[in-house]
Amino acid sequence: MMGKTIEPIDPGKLRTYSIEGRHSKVQIDSFGRPARPGLSFQSFLDSLPDLLGAADLKAVIASIARAHREKKMVVAAMGAHVIKVGLSPVVIDLMQRG
Repeated sequence: MMGKTIEPIDPGKLRTYSIEGRHSKVQIDSFGRPARPGLSFQSFLDSLPDLLGAADLKAVIASIARAHREKKMVVAAMGAHVIKVGLSPVVIDLMQRG
């Protein structure tokens, strides 16, 4: 934004309200917890918040596990990014394990 003048904020035009009355999408009990040494993968998944991408990941894992238990075929469709970021050994291992 070269050449553009940025006007200072006029604090007299700000509106404030109490945080106690503010609606939040995330509550403290929904926060994720940091991973720690020795944590099992299941414990790591359980430590993720049930929001957005983490909730989607948990749903995908549950669906794949259910299909596997019910001896149904699991088909993975993915773009090249999975390979690009070095996850091919993980994908190969999952295929070899059935």
